[in-house]
Amino acid sequence: MRPFFLEIVLLIMVFGYVVTVLAAVTQPSEGEQKSDLSAPAVFVYDSKGKRDPFAPPGQGGGDAISRLKMDGVIEDKAGMYAIISGQVVKVGDKVFDAEVVDIQKESVILEYKKNRVELKMPPRTGEENKPKEE
Repeated sequence: MRPFFLEIVLLIMVFGYVVTVLAAVTQPSEGEQKSDLSAPAVFVYDSKGKRDPFAPPGQGGGDAISRLKMDGVIEDKAGMYAIISGQVVKVGDKVFDAEVVDIQKESVILEYKKNRVELKMPPRTGEENKPKEE
């Protein structure tokens, strides 16, 4: 019975050694991170105020302010509103990183990086094609 007992003890010791070696091999070292097999995090790109990465060089680059355009002006009892690149704003609002300082009927003054920039209304289309009265 004694040799059988020694075989069992020897088998337990070998099994314990194998488990210890396997555990040491599969654990990451201090500098490594554990690999996470879960789904990757979703990346959301916020393009507001950034240039179009698909635009050819020289187009759509530079500061966001260079791409702003004045679409129109709204005047009502509450005051003046400007439509800049499709966004309705009032004095004090921000368009990208520029603050709306003043709104006139034909232009908007923005403050951008401590500089004042004036956006003017685009020329009206259609009026130049009207037949002239004689």
